[in-house]
Amino acid sequence: MNHIEEKFKGRGHQSKGGELYLTLADAREFVAALREAGYAILGLEAVHREAGKIFPLLDQIADFSAPRTEDWHSRVEASSRAAAGFLDQLPNDPRLMVTVVAIPRPEDRA
Repeated sequence: MNHIEEKFKGRGHQSKGGELYLTLADAREFVAALREAGYAILGLEAVHREAGKIFPLLDQIADFSAPRTEDWHSRVEASSRAAAGFLDQLPNDPRLMVTVVAIPRPEDRA
């Protein structure tokens, strides 16, 4: 995800551990860019960021890691739609940020 993540680093907050947190609008664009690049979304996690601290929202975590299909293209499309649906149900709160976990096609993994 490095080349895609690089495009979004300046738009979000990167934790000391390297996790990238994006606003809701940027997370939507990020998911679309991942889909276009052929990445499957494994999961998303919403957090509140206040006073420079991250507070996880345990009821706002989505897990798409169990593949529903063997076909990679179908998995990418299904996980992208599910991720978009998850993002659409989140409240429009300026403190809200989202982190996304995704993987490339198996043959593209190092």
